[in-house]
Amino acid sequence: MRMNVYKQINTQFIRYILVGIATALVDYLAFTTIFLLSGNYLVAENLKLPFMLGFNYIAHRLFTFNSSRKIRTESAKYVLVNILIFIVSNLSLVVLVNVLVNVQIAKLAQLIIMPTFTYLLLNRFVYINTKTV
Repeated sequence: MRMNVYKQINTQFIRYILVGIATALVDYLAFTTIFLLSGNYLVAENLKLPFMLGFNYIAHRLFTFNSSRKIRTESAKYVLVNILIFIVSNLSLVVLVNVLVNVQIAKLAQLIIMPTFTYLLLNRFVYINTKTV
């Protein structure tokens, strides 16, 4: 019984990583494109956000967590959790840009740091009691 739970958690985490890789790739491409057009890394970070949230919510709901909860309740929690993620993401990017100086390298570093924080929030507060396959 216990081994089955660990297998389910590992499968869910692998799916989370796959969705994360896809999201990170799209995130980086959108960020870079907007940054090149606007010349401002914070503008780029914030303009790509709605697209990333929509893609990420649907991918995690259907693929990572196999959620069957009511979309209204779950999506409301998703939005609230992502407000916190938004704040932490922006603050981390500002810090990383100041520490690493290069905007693109700072963005890549942020894309390494943020997924663990995000997984914990999604798993604990948004997709609660969902079946893992």
